[in-house]
Amino acid sequence: STIYYKPNLTWKEQSQILDAGQKSSADAIIETLIIRARNKDGSKMFSKTDKVVLENDVDPDTIVKVVGAINLGSSGFTKEDAEKK
Repeated sequence: STIYYKPNLTWKEQSQILDAGQKSSADAIIETLIIRARNKDGSKMFSKTDKVVLENDVDPDTIVKVVGAINLGSSGFTKEDAEKK
């Protein structure tokens, strides 16, 4: 499926990611995904309650690739790349 993303962050959202990063880089990456990943209609793809599932049931390499693509404005990351995982 296609992942849309929120291109800009508010100060509060940036602070949430930085605070998560003080715990671990994995927490910061997951927090970035929760905050920025969106459905086609702009609604959030993930909620705070999805964090446990993302931490325990999703391949970390996939999360890193998706967040990396979001942070780079999706350059070089295609729907086909996501479907390979």
